[in-house]
Amino acid sequence: MFYISRLIRPRWGILFLFVFVQANSFWLYSETPKKIACLLPAKISIYNQAISGLKNSLDAKKVSYQIRTYALPTTESDFGQTAQNVRGDKPDLVVCLGTYALNLAREHIKDIPSIYCMIIDTSSDYIGYGGVVVDIEPMEKISFIQEKFPQFKKIGIFYNSADNSLIVQKLKKTAKKNGIQLVMHEAISIRGIQGAVKALSQKSDCLLMVPNSLLSSPKVARQFILDTIHNKLPIIAFSRNYVSAGAFAGIYTSYENNGFLAGNMAYKVLSGQNPKNLPVLWTSEIKIALNMAVAKHLGIRISPGTVAMADYVVK
Repeated sequence: MFYISRLIRPRWGILFLFVFVQANSFWLYSETPKKIACLLPAKISIYNQAISGLKNSLDAKKVSYQIRTYALPTTESDFGQTAQNVRGDKPDLVVCLGTYALNLAREHIKDIPSIYCMIIDTSSDYIGYGGVVVDIEPMEKISFIQEKFPQFKKIGIFYNSADNSLIVQKLKKTAKKNGIQLVMHEAISIRGIQGAVKALSQKSDCLLMVPNSLLSSPKVARQFILDTIHNKLPIIAFSRNYVSAGAFAGIYTSYENNGFLAGNMAYKVLSGQNPKNLPVLWTSEIKIALNMAVAKHLGIRISPGTVAMADYVVK
């Protein structure tokens, strides 16, 4: 009997272990999906790229989730119904794509945890709220210019303080630390752009663009680029699209990467962390774009090594 008992017990143990694992697997896969509400402006494809990155991040972490997108109204007065719809769905997290979405959510949906991405700049009002800036750390840009284009000794900065307070602050700190001369010029309206370009062309070797709302219109952006070419002022832009339109070079990132970093934050919030304890991040993926035709027109030599490392080249 003892011999038989020893034969049977291991089999029962294996059977128990099998049932236990299957039960827990069922519990894991039947977990209620986390609800995520994504607020974004309508009909802008770059935000869909960010959402794709958000999904990739959550999928990599095996998170069970459901995403519902809410196209924002053009005026804040009409946002009340959207906010009511969001609350009615009872999401576990709100992801705000863009500054407009973040401002509306902070004003009208204060009772649901939220993070942000695709933000042009983070002013002091946003510090303390976890999210991702749609730009690269200023130090990375300065280092690129110093290494690849050492002939650019004076770097012009065209900015709008309403959008670029944090970026300008970081650029000034970086320039002082590394002995770089920055030529700052603020434009507070579209009318002031042409004058800003002319002034910077007289004092700067190149113009480092920072994202701001004054250049959000394609028509205004095109005129801005034409003005810089006319004044022989090479632009180092923050988007590949500007390089295609006539900017000399671009240091930029993918919007999918921006969403991926936001997905990492979303995972932390869904796991119980307070969004206000999360940091403000700059996009981590760096890409290079070059416009060889513009470089030739401006008389700028680009080394073969720099051309080889570029992710996008206009010939």
